[in-house]
Amino acid sequence: MGSIFRSQKMQLVQMIVQNDAAHAVVEAFGEQGLVEFRDLNHGQPFHKRAFTDEVKKCEEVQRKLVALKAALDHENMEINEELGATAGSEELASMLADKEEELHQMTTQELMLKKNHNSLLEQRHVLEIGSKIYAAQAPGTALGGVSGELEMSDFSSSTATSMLSYVAGVMPRLSMQSFQRVIFRSTRGNAIMSSVAVDETLHDYDLKMGEVHEVEKDFFMIFVSGEVLKSKVAKIATYFGGTLYAYPDMAADKAAMAAEVEKRLGESDSILASTATMKRGMLSEVAAQYASWNFAVCKRKMIFDTFNKFDYDVKRKVFVADAWVPESKVYDVYKLLSQATAKAGVETRPVLNLIETKATPPTHLPVDKVCYGFQALVNTYGTPRYREVNPGAFAVILFPFLFGIMFGDLGHGSLLMLFGLSMIRNEAHFEGKKLDDLVEMCYGGRYVIFLNGCFGLPFFNFLPVLLSTFLYFKIK
Repeated sequence: MGSIFRSQKMQLVQMIVQNDAAHAVVEAFGEQGLVEFRDLNHGQPFHKRAFTDEVKKCEEVQRKLVALKAALDHENMEINEELGATAGSEELASMLADKEEELHQMTTQELMLKKNHNSLLEQRHVLEIGSKIYAAQAPGTALGGVSGELEMSDFSSSTATSMLSYVAGVMPRLSMQSFQRVIFRSTRGNAIMSSVAVDETLHDYDLKMGEVHEVEKDFFMIFVSGEVLKSKVAKIATYFGGTLYAYPDMAADKAAMAAEVEKRLGESDSILASTATMKRGMLSEVAAQYASWNFAVCKRKMIFDTFNKFDYDVKRKVFVADAWVPESKVYDVYKLLSQATAKAGVETRPVLNLIETKATPPTHLPVDKVCYGFQALVNTYGTPRYREVNPGAFAVILFPFLFGIMFGDLGHGSLLMLFGLSMIRNEAHFEGKKLDDLVEMCYGGRYVIFLNGCFGLPFFNFLPVLLSTFLYFKIK
């Protein structure tokens, strides 16, 4: 027998069960936690084990679930933690593959729509800011206040017959100074450039990587002489990450383009809204079933990992498994083994053999919810050896006692005690739910917090006073 003061005596058993009942047996023992299976294939590489392919399939399904989880987190959607019935492994894998593909298509389409919407915004800024710069250069005046150079007397269009041509667009603000220097050097000063900061934060979209970056951009318009320099300037602007946009010469064409841009922006807003609604609808279905899917996949993967520890007899079509069991639970193990085999529909009775061995058994310390937190503190320093006296039993009293001596305070002790008591009284609210790291740590050590608070109450505040009074009268 064993207790919190000393680990339980363990017995090595051998199970021989039909292959058809393997899944039911491992699932039953996993839910009850009665045994610890030994690895009979120790030293064998993972890729040579019997169920390597099944484990890899489960990992692939888990990868799909991680991608869906990232999308749920990005949309700030809550996951339903209630577990429900799930489909079979093959059907679930096919369903998740369809969901991932649907999500990928929606995300790609949404990025393309947002990129097009961003381009329309940039085109609007080009038309608005460009009209101010273009109007400032009235016919017959010199550009930028430079007299005698690049006169605008015949500036009426950007065709080959024009005396001047121009390039307009937007560019990241960080690249603008370098771009201006390169333009000046490459054109040998035969270009006039105007730039204005865009007061709206724009975006850059990488459809290949699926990334979006906020970028501050500047509008630029460059006037040059001839189509050769115009083509040269356009290539340089593209190299520096700039985007070129059309800018009509005539006022009527400019007004028509502005109206068209506003119309397309309205259509883009409505399409983006409908796309986002469809995407959230699909993700809401995923959020409702995500916990069940994730639990089922993790469970199957652990079952197949356990299968890789077994030895299989191909001729008799049985599997052989060795496991450590507490001596007091041997009969319970055999009973559970028989029930799992019968549930799987196998008529052959399973075999459970007791094996004598000189191998050192694992340490099994039965702890309840009160001792769990203290045992966890002890295990951080090391797990007791088999049948060794367990320090965790003494820590249940000594740790709060020493804490109270060190921390003794009425106010803080009362707060700790009330906080621990509140978590103990609300165990039903926290149990079985996914908690934050900090909340989970406090909940696991709720009895540690409660007892620390109890021992930190004012008794230890008065202990130094009592000792001082006693020593005073004794000396006197």
